Amino acid sequence: MAIASGSPRVLVVGAGAVGQVFGWYLTRGGATVTFFVKPAHPLATELPMLEQVRRPTVLTGFKRLTTPEEVARQEWDQVWLAVPSNALSERWLPPLLQATGASTVVALAPEGEEHIHSARRVVGSIPFIAWQDPLPGHTGPERLAFYVPPLASVVLSGSSPERVGAVQVTLRRGGMRALVVADAAKVGLPVTALLISSVAALEGAGWRFADFKGQWSALAGRAAREVMAREGVSWVWKLAARGPVLRLVFWLGSKVLPFDLETYVKYHFTKVGQQTRLFLREWLKRGRAGGGETSAVQALLEGLK
Repeated sequence: MAIASGSPRVLVVGAGAVGQVFGWYLTRGGATVTFFVKPAHPLATELPMLEQVRRPTVLTGFKRLTTPEEVARQEWDQVWLAVPSNALSERWLPPLLQATGASTVVALAPEGEEHIHSARRVVGSIPFIAWQDPLPGHTGPERLAFYVPPLASVVLSGSSPERVGAVQVTLRRGGMRALVVADAAKVGLPVTALLISSVAALEGAGWRFADFKGQWSALAGRAAREVMAREGVSWVWKLAARGPVLRLVFWLGSKVLPFDLETYVKYHFTKVGQQTRLFLREWLKRGRAGGGETSAVQALLEGLK
């Protein structure tokens, strides 16, 4: 099969914040983008966006499909799974992947990509923050806002250099930095461990940064270290997995980022709470299977109940 690198035909599964932002970059990179959404999901022909929280833009020129039968009638070069990890185990995915032939499947969720055949799979990361603006408690036009931190890159890996290279080329043409590594999931594990552990602790603390202290920040750091202990992660990351460091990161973020970080964290991670629990349950299962320490991960999971 030839891998298109000029004007790839891309099916983006999911038209939430992540799907729309990647759709925007892929369209700018010359791809023909179609969104696959639920039949009841409304999707306007023009989607207003706010790039870097200050530059108004709009996503146009895309199509919308709602059934695997519609998908099967067309040919695809890339399929981007812009859905939470827990959605990858649902029954709708196998028929959809079958309908997309031998196209490259880009998995953006760190857990669940093992369900996709390795010959087709490209694992990628999400290097930006995106949300439906305005955030709760704020005012302004309704649109999707996204922010890409300086030097942030999509990290890509896969068994086929040709497939990975085609995805990288399209992203770079669209203005998104993209790096190819041996194992994107492993490279991203430290950040994922720190993020998910901190988010779970923040939920336990009532989503208030001021209350993310004492037992909660310490518990988040311990849980992240338990996860990283099994993966041969650098000591630098393990040093970062400490309560004072995590509190400093959130404090700095709330001062430096050009949006209300505390409100965003509560708004976004409440919506994807099932994904947070999926990570914790998977880490708990792996830790127990490997005979490692899991008490902090278990405590976070029990605190969410």
